[in-house]
Amino acid sequence: MITKNLIPRLVLILMSVVVYETTYAQDNLTIYLFRHAEKTSDGRDPGLNEEGKQRAQTLFQMITEKEITGLYSTPFKRTQQTIAPFSSAHGLEVQEYDYRDLQGFADTLKTLTGVYLISGHSNTTPALTGFLTGMEISPINEDEYDNLFIVQFVDGKALLTILNYPPFYEGQ
Repeated sequence: MITKNLIPRLVLILMSVVVYETTYAQDNLTIYLFRHAEKTSDGRDPGLNEEGKQRAQTLFQMITEKEITGLYSTPFKRTQQTIAPFSSAHGLEVQEYDYRDLQGFADTLKTLTGVYLISGHSNTTPALTGFLTGMEISPINEDEYDNLFIVQFVDGKALLTILNYPPFYEGQ
């Protein structure tokens, strides 16, 4: 019987897989990029609403078993709160990145090895994914919070997987 706990892992919808050659990325590098979860409508730097907190937990449950090397986020509450479960569980400090220099950040990421999580926004996440892969990535609509971009570098090539994930997770 399928329980609500298993649904986040079973409901992933593979949208596309594209291979793009790149010459300066390290092998054995995987980067998970996601937009912050649903936010409140309070002020200039809103935090997550209840649905957003649930979505952040769903994302955590999907990825937490990976051996995570590093965490990056913009300095805003909503992105910090989305990635916070990983920081707590894995004992890793969240590093802030400059969302105004995505090309420079992409170039830095390409020199690393390991598994990295990047919490961003509807405009920064597709742009950063594009800089990492050399592809044009469609923008994320303002009401979309379910995109997960996975960029893996193997044999000098960037492999991009785009998934959608559900907003809920009910712990055991």
